[in-house]
Amino acid sequence: MWLAGCEASGDLDPETTKYKRECLTAIRAAWPEFSKCAIGKLAPAHLVQFRVEYRKKYCATRTNGAITLIREILKLARQDGYLSAAQSEELTEEFTYTKLNYNYQRMTYELPSPAELQTMRMEVYKRCTARGSLGGWLFDFLLTSGSRI
Repeated sequence: MWLAGCEASGDLDPETTKYKRECLTAIRAAWPEFSKCAIGKLAPAHLVQFRVEYRKKYCATRTNGAITLIREILKLARQDGYLSAAQSEELTEEFTYTKLNYNYQRMTYELPSPAELQTMRMEVYKRCTARGSLGGWLFDFLLTSGSRI
């Protein structure tokens, strides 16, 4: 109901709502007691154990998505009076996000040399001319203007 309300009000786009619903389904599958237990009776150990078990099945990014969703649910429970501020802080204190390991080498790249760029430009012009397209002009525009599609 909360997700549907957020989507209807425009606070969340449909793709985000879909992602959160997928996360909620995965949380319920990994932790069947989640939907049945009283939120006020949760202990920090429950959340830490969930994080460990969930991480065994899912990548770090997906685990962090599930943690965010549970944190949002705890925030709603606090707003609605099911949890006190102290309980909420105690629950989320050890319920930390999973560290992501980035491959920085993959994230860095080198721009083509002027000679390679000229070779690419000629290849684009050759292919576009063969098809009767003005794509070469678009290539030059994007190359020199700094604009991106």
